[in-house]
Amino acid sequence: MRRLPILGEAGSMIIESIVSLAAVVTIVSSGLVALYFSFARVWAERSAYEAVICLATSSPIPRCESEFRQRISTVLPFGRIDQLTLRRSAKEASIDLRLKIGTRDVLRLRDARTLPLQPKGRSQ
Repeated sequence: MRRLPILGEAGSMIIESIVSLAAVVTIVSSGLVALYFSFARVWAERSAYEAVICLATSSPIPRCESEFRQRISTVLPFGRIDQLTLRRSAKEASIDLRLKIGTRDVLRLRDARTLPLQPKGRSQ
């Protein structure tokens, strides 16, 4: 009976390298996606807060919305604003946001502040 030749050391090393490279690429890309989602959440929260402050200063709602959209699209190139509602009443300014990346909801954010705004650390 004749034996088939087994891969040599060089062949085994190439296969192991390919498998290792695939694992490293998967781990790195997963980490980058998680990092982007984390940054997107922090940036959206900060931008939402600034939009509520804009509403509290009696700026026109379309201006606050335009500034918010510009802030998000400039810094977060992947994804789009699926829903954005800015509201202002005599007692409250609020924002409701849904940011999508791909086909799934990634971020749902709601923020509201009582008007008039009070400086931190001061209460009446």
